[in-house]
Amino acid sequence: MPEVGSKAPLLNAPPELVFQPRAAAFGACVYMQRILKHYRVDDIADIKVGWANPSLLGSGRGNEKYHDVRARFLTDSVALGVNLSDETTVPPKLDPSAWPGVPAVFAGLVGTLPNPKELA
Repeated sequence: MPEVGSKAPLLNAPPELVFQPRAAAFGACVYMQRILKHYRVDDIADIKVGWANPSLLGSGRGNEKYHDVRARFLTDSVALGVNLSDETTVPPKLDPSAWPGVPAVFAGLVGTLPNPKELA
């Protein structure tokens, strides 16, 4: 995490930590913020594209893989009954400007790391 460098909260954590929901949620938040901050994201389907491969939002934008990932996401959303245009549950545009920073998000989602013995 360039934002905190060598003070990244999970830098030396055991790999099993990714299976802890709170640590996984933290990782997802950081990844989402990076996608939103560093790439042009036009809609929710672009977030899925960036999640699949961030380079598809850069040099890969508009290529076959980009369109395939978008189409699959949109098809799956319809099949699951998710209305992506329902602004009461799905914001039309996400904005990373209120990002409080890695330390604050870590403190809010993870708190203290579990004892490595708890992960075994």
